[in-house]
Amino acid sequence: MYKKAIIFYLTLSGFSLIFSGCCPDPSTVTTEYSAYFGDISDVHTTTMIDQANDTITDVFIYRMEAIVIAEHSVRKDLNLYHSAYALSCSDEYLNPYTALNASLTLDKPFILDGNPIPAGTNFFDLALSSFTYSEMGAYVLETSLEAEFRQGFIDRVQFPLDTYTFTASVTMQDGTIVTSTESVMMMIN
Repeated sequence: MYKKAIIFYLTLSGFSLIFSGCCPDPSTVTTEYSAYFGDISDVHTTTMIDQANDTITDVFIYRMEAIVIAEHSVRKDLNLYHSAYALSCSDEYLNPYTALNASLTLDKPFILDGNPIPAGTNFFDLALSSFTYSEMGAYVLETSLEAEFRQGFIDRVQFPLDTYTFTASVTMQDGTIVTSTESVMMMIN
């Protein structure tokens, strides 16, 4: 009986040594980012919108994505705890974005259900108060801020032909605020 227990323990320890280095060290989220608009009319792909030449007329996405610095090193503390963690590890980030005070606003008003929505209205608040998730989604992940303007949203709004400036703002875990300002031509009737 003891022999089986010792063999089991040695086998588990061997797997511990093999798997404990599988999980990478945490990556660092920086204040640098890339921001873009994407056409999501084809549910299988997102096509980048050329902000200088294209006009948004249908479903689209706005995304601000952090530049992440990955640290690569081997764990020095090989043990069973890290082995179990390695078998189920996921990405880990230092100083990630938080949903606290996240915002996405426009510099011009638009029409929602026949009513004017003033410039500066936060789409995160609007997504929660006026739309279902199938119409519009706005969320913050550890490394990105994203808003999806789906068909239900498009069916209820009007944007006269004009250049609209989107301002996105997100707070990092250390309290740093990252802001992006991106302009694009829109016409949605």
